[in-house]
Amino acid sequence: MSDTTEQTFDTYAAYRAALLDAVERAERTIVLFDPDLGETGLESPAGAEAVGRFLRQASGEDCLRVLLASTDLLDKHSPRLLHLLATHAHRFAVRIGSGETLQPQPQPFAVVDGKHLVTRFHRDRPRGKASLDAPADCAPFFAQFETMWINAQPAQSGATLGI
Repeated sequence: MSDTTEQTFDTYAAYRAALLDAVERAERTIVLFDPDLGETGLESPAGAEAVGRFLRQASGEDCLRVLLASTDLLDKHSPRLLHLLATHAHRFAVRIGSGETLQPQPQPFAVVDGKHLVTRFHRDRPRGKASLDAPADCAPFFAQFETMWINAQPAQSGATLGI
């Protein structure tokens, strides 16, 4: 049995490193809430490669679910993630939360395999923590994500319309 490891961070670089580490550990599922993916680093070459590797090896539908407050950054400045979304549309789902769904807007977080958590304590600040092998820490975030997900609207499908 693994011991829980908790690490705090207070810079966006450390947040991105912690999130990348969690994505690299992923085997089954990743749920991610973020205002716009702007500070996650997932659009970087290393981030997109880690996400792509996860999507290729994971099984099941919608094993990567991303909930955003705004898809503008994804739509306009994230070609790597859009390519992964198009290529792995059966495993990668994006939804956008409405104003009511996200009020008050929760802190950004990712839950990986129900046991790894990376969260920033406020959407406008880099300070946060990463908890590895900590299912008890993940449970309330996962429950919050599920509630927001149910009430959110589908965003990008990744499908090319060809019109």
